[in-house]
Amino acid sequence: MTSVRNQYLVRKTVLEMLSDRGYSVKEYQVNDYDDFVNKYPNCVKDTTNLRIIVQKDKEMLFVFFSDEEKMSLKSVKILVENMEKQNIKNLILVLREGISPAANKFALECPMNITIFKEKELLFNVTKHSLVFKHRIISVEEKERLMDEKKIKEEQMPRILITDPVAKYLGARKGDVLEIERESETAGSALYWRRAV
Repeated sequence: MTSVRNQYLVRKTVLEMLSDRGYSVKEYQVNDYDDFVNKYPNCVKDTTNLRIIVQKDKEMLFVFFSDEEKMSLKSVKILVENMEKQNIKNLILVLREGISPAANKFALECPMNITIFKEKELLFNVTKHSLVFKHRIISVEEKERLMDEKKIKEEQMPRILITDPVAKYLGARKGDVLEIERESETAGSALYWRRAV
């Protein structure tokens, strides 16, 4: 069961995620839980006001908070049609419990970039956990330089799934390369790279 506290934590994590991806989210920020409750008193029953639309480099991203316990194929199709009309190519779905198998298949095959999160995945920011190393998606130029330097082909790189919690948080797409900075007491800091698949 969703609560106002959970909605606050989820929205806070979503805003941190968007900020980490390079989007400006100042207009959507609230100072604390009390401000959130005052601004969104009915957020459990009506998530319309929680929705977020941001832009970076002329590319728009829409964050949709679903009211449904399990999002249906019909709902996803209607949402995608509305996004296409507004020329929005990136969509984050924040769902209460999940999505129907047919809707999930549609989302995976859709040309639009759709990332699906369950609310419980966003109750805390996975990148702030003490055991999670710093990750970042490197640019195309950095990727080419890395492959030249290491004398490897893209297929030879170690892999990371796009469903990995940190890769998903950063918005990794197939073919992106993530740089992981690992700290250790004995070796200090070391860089590792993974190709998103």
